[in-house]
Amino acid sequence: MGGGSVKVDDETNEVVFNIEVPRKSSTALQANAVAPWSSFADLSGAVTAKTSAFDASKMTLQYKEDGAADWTEVPYSSLVSATPDNYSYRLKNLSANTKYVYRFAYNDGDTKVNSNEVTFTTEKATQIENSSFENLQNI
Repeated sequence: MGGGSVKVDDETNEVVFNIEVPRKSSTALQANAVAPWSSFADLSGAVTAKTSAFDASKMTLQYKEDGAADWTEVPYSSLVSATPDNYSYRLKNLSANTKYVYRFAYNDGDTKVNSNEVTFTTEKATQIENSSFENLQNI
């Protein structure tokens, strides 16, 4: 909690107020909506608040199939940052028509924060008609 003190100098009739305002700095992460394809998804997010001690290299992207127990981590070094505090990653080799969940995570040993979790479903893989030229006729 905050506190304060008042100091009165009787010689100069000066009054000094010292008011302590407690501040709790925090780190906050945001995962954004996804537009997935059948085998990949472009994921993105942002650091929406951070302390002065924030070390971006301690951030990861985590994903898993919906309902799975364990998260797979993508290290900070694999994330793309086009602008400060905004990150993206193309998650490849996904299974078609499958539900996934992802989030950003930060852990520097003292501070551990996870973003919101975003769920998405990859598209169903569709075979394009005549894509292997099965209906090719002699010309």
